[in-house]
Amino acid sequence: MINQLDKKHLRYAADVGRVLYSFNVGGFYELHGQYMNEGREHAGIVLATQQRYDVGERMRRLFRLRAERTAEDMQNRVVSLASIGD
Repeated sequence: MINQLDKKHLRYAADVGRVLYSFNVGGFYELHGQYMNEGREHAGIVLATQQRYDVGERMRRLFRLRAERTAEDMQNRVVSLASIGD
């Protein structure tokens, strides 16, 4: 699905019940708002600024998020990778 429209990525993730991870902060915040306004659901969105963390730090934060939040906690939520503590 590389190079597909963001809405297709989110629709696919929602259809299969997966949290979506992206560097496209503005685009997915907007899509999240559209989903909420339309009464649609998704399994969650995790957003990060691409140049902020190296790959190891991204993975540590994603693992910490996974350990701290359940699938139910993520439902219809947008989480910034920066908000996952040090």
